[in-house]
Amino acid sequence: MDAAEFVRRLCDGGRLIGIEVTKPVDLANAAGPGFKKELGAIDLQEVHFHGDVSFANCNFDGALNLGKTAVGDGTLLTECRFDIAGTRPNPLAIILDDARIRGDLVCDRVTTNGCISMRRLRLAGNVEFTECTVDAVSLPERAALDLS
Repeated sequence: MDAAEFVRRLCDGGRLIGIEVTKPVDLANAAGPGFKKELGAIDLQEVHFHGDVSFANCNFDGALNLGKTAVGDGTLLTECRFDIAGTRPNPLAIILDDARIRGDLVCDRVTTNGCISMRRLRLAGNVEFTECTVDAVSLPERAALDLS
């Protein structure tokens, strides 16, 4: 699937599991009919991206699940906000469990009111958080930021 088709399907539903995307995905510059940067929960488990993945100025009202995802280049989250609703304490906002990224993982001015989980993340680059806010409480069963 090419990047334009991926973005269209992402905006239509938000659940794309086990697909392969052949070009870099840049939601920072996405445009077109029906595109909105107000996103619900996005489930991208087991997606294989040949290029990089960028989310910018997006507001999520659910988790961004990149668990078991392979990214051929870096991953960038810039000025994104995760407003996870619900009564469950410490919901997951960003999930990168078992993901493989060839490049850097950069979070720049990201705000979450939930936890970030990067268990068993395989990264051929650096992890960088710049001016980020993680509003969550560490509990015995879940840390606010889990890099185990």
